[in-house]
Amino acid sequence: MARVAVFGGPSLKRRLKGLRGALEYAFFPLPGPASPGPQSPGPAGARGPFDGALIEVGRGVGPETVRAVRRAVPGRPVGIFCHRPNASQVRSADRLGLVGACQWLESY
Repeated sequence: MARVAVFGGPSLKRRLKGLRGALEYAFFPLPGPASPGPQSPGPAGARGPFDGALIEVGRGVGPETVRAVRRAVPGRPVGIFCHRPNASQVRSADRLGLVGACQWLESY
């Protein structure tokens, strides 16, 4: 089963659902000085290694956030997720060196 660490807000947690036996999401707040990472005991019973990570793109997501997430999941892919994609979010993701699923979350 693939495990993905997801860094974002509560609306992302409400809309993203895993696939029993194939895909599991563990949700965390965006990394900051006082935020726990996926190696800390966290929400959704998250323990152990992850196969990758997703970052919710929005205000406050910059190079420091991406570096913190990459440190939390070393050697694993890191991508982005946009709630309501727009050109600014796509440009921001490109500047941060991330690729992702910039799609309407209502469809997930």
